[in-house]
Amino acid sequence: MATETLTPERGRDYDALALAVLGILVASILPVTVWLPSAVGSAVVFLAYAGLGTALLYGVLIEGNPRANVRRWIDTIPRFALLSWVVISTLYLLQIVLGNFESITNVGSALATPVIVAINLFLIPRLLSLERFLEFVMWVSGSLVILGLPVFLLALVIDSAALTPYLWQTPLSFGFIELPRMSSVVDNPNVLGRLTFAGAIISVLFILERDTVTDRLFLGLNVLGLFLSNSMTSLIVFFVSLVLIGVYVYAGRKWFVKMLGLAAAGVLFGVAVMYFVIAPITGTTLSGRLVLWEATVQAIAQEPILGYGFGGSGGLIEPYTAEPQFQGDGTHNAYLYLTLTTGLLGGLAYMMLYFGSIVYALRRRLPSLAPLVLVFGFAIIQLMETQNVFGYTVLSVVLSITVGYLLLPSRRVQRTRTVL
Repeated sequence: MATETLTPERGRDYDALALAVLGILVASILPVTVWLPSAVGSAVVFLAYAGLGTALLYGVLIEGNPRANVRRWIDTIPRFALLSWVVISTLYLLQIVLGNFESITNVGSALATPVIVAINLFLIPRLLSLERFLEFVMWVSGSLVILGLPVFLLALVIDSAALTPYLWQTPLSFGFIELPRMSSVVDNPNVLGRLTFAGAIISVLFILERDTVTDRLFLGLNVLGLFLSNSMTSLIVFFVSLVLIGVYVYAGRKWFVKMLGLAAAGVLFGVAVMYFVIAPITGTTLSGRLVLWEATVQAIAQEPILGYGFGGSGGLIEPYTAEPQFQGDGTHNAYLYLTLTTGLLGGLAYMMLYFGSIVYALRRRLPSLAPLVLVFGFAIIQLMETQNVFGYTVLSVVLSITVGYLLLPSRRVQRTRTVL
């Protein structure tokens, strides 16, 4: 069952692997669910990955000729990605050695996260077909919407405060009409919004590829969940992604690449204009994000080499947060968060891994559109939120595995699909 012989849809253990990955996706919801304490959910995820990692270690790397298997596996990993992972993982361990953590939970997370990320980036995409993984994400996100619908409908006829924590207590307002904001069984509607963004984009691509009734059903569910979560960043990124898909389908790959670059430049330009022009005139803070970013940069300037280690980022940047109403809030920016916790070296390594994966895929003319669009979309979302590749909750798991598909060698990419 070595990596050179096990290809998508082949191998006696393929179905078991697929079920294990689906189980991990479901388990990774538990740390952010309202049903369980976060520590309990995290422990379940760690145990799930321990089981999967042990099975993969034996079945893929050890069985047969271990040394040759490991060498062949490492040879399939782009050097920039492996280097980035090694740098960040080393910084994680160094923070533990230096005692830069708040609790024993931080220690467990810092030790487990690099292993989990390695499995997601470098193993799962080499063994599980992209199409199967995308189906799982679409199913999981749509199922969360189904779980949230009964409570949402009930809130239309009774006081939504009685349904806490299954609904967010800041409603959607449309003039004289107010609707409850859906969060389903997760602790923040933005988590639902980001996941349904991925599910909706995947559904669109499946409809373009095969157009089944199931694909249309899950498109409706995910778009509904995205809208009712009122995750504004996810909504904006959804429409940007639709434009990119349209350009790819109707204008071709060459124009898609140009539009991708234009969209990236537009996002950076928009953020700069918002911070340097609009904010000083109007006083807007993007729900406090501009204030928190400025505080984070000031904090990083005090500890630029190794950062502050692990703990609540809100506490780390609180002394630098100028406006009292935002004190205690986190960074709300994945790139700044990694730099805050692991220093400039860690932040640069993360950006090399993340954006390098996009460039790597484009340079090799990777035919799979889905991971490119999703990774680009989440690149924008990470400007506004903390979740990133180095994590073990559902968004981080989805993101890290998706990035892993961009890192596949060209010979291992199926070329029978048009847009997947």
